[in-house]
Amino acid sequence: MILLAIDTALASCSACVYDSAQNKILAEERELMERGHAEALPPMVSRVMAASGIHYGDLNRIAVTTGPGTFTGIRIGLSFARALGLSLKIKVVGIDTPTALRFATAGDGLPSAAGFAEFAAGLPDPEAMPNPNYLRDADAKPQVARLRGLPDLQILLADQSAIPTLAKLHATCFAEAWDEAALTSLLAGPGVGTLLAKSAEGPVGLLIYRVVADEAEILTLGVDPNLRRRGAGKALLEGLLSMPLKTLFLEVASGNADAIGLYTQAGFKQVGLRKAYYALTGEDALVLRRES
Repeated sequence: MILLAIDTALASCSACVYDSAQNKILAEERELMERGHAEALPPMVSRVMAASGIHYGDLNRIAVTTGPGTFTGIRIGLSFARALGLSLKIKVVGIDTPTALRFATAGDGLPSAAGFAEFAAGLPDPEAMPNPNYLRDADAKPQVARLRGLPDLQILLADQSAIPTLAKLHATCFAEAWDEAALTSLLAGPGVGTLLAKSAEGPVGLLIYRVVADEAEILTLGVDPNLRRRGAGKALLEGLLSMPLKTLFLEVASGNADAIGLYTQAGFKQVGLRKAYYALTGEDALVLRRES
């Protein structure tokens, strides 16, 4: 078995490629960091894969730490592992942080992907994607600072040059993330456009849409979970609504109350239902429409 192991649960980021047939770590990399996992993880995995001489298509399994740990770090690692597992059609196994710490190899007391890789390769195939383990409910009581508007919020038209930023942002927003290759293909399609929300805090959210004549479909709308409820989603939607479009369509998860509330306030109404539309969760999708 060829396994890619990653860890972003605590104050470090690590990745390794492990070959169980040789019982050998083919390549590994680790960096101590309290923040910045989203920017560090994708290039780290690319470097480790290149150093191992293994192609992504030869991977048999992905292992990722699931927490407890930092909310952002856990979410980034899981989102990356889930997206890669789905694209490669391979299993993703979760390793809780206490278990990962049992195999810690560094003297700093933090997990290491190279430490738990052999253990992860010996686990049975999971039945489903791993879920995060939190010590408390995430964002159960939003801080007052989160409810303030974002400073210098701008809605910009993005082009192909923004694809790396869009890919990182999409992976931050969604478990089923679109990578750079998928976004490159999508944005090259006829009528496809992208709005990017940026503030003084950096890229905040994105909206990708497809226009045919005077109708448009929202393909995805996402805002960084750490910066939600501060006006970025509404601003992105208003940016699209300012265009001369007669009809807008979109699909939204039936359990996504915040998004449904945003769309309802903007005048969208339910016109259909797609059962078990989302492969990862099996959740239904509401089909919404807005007429101008």
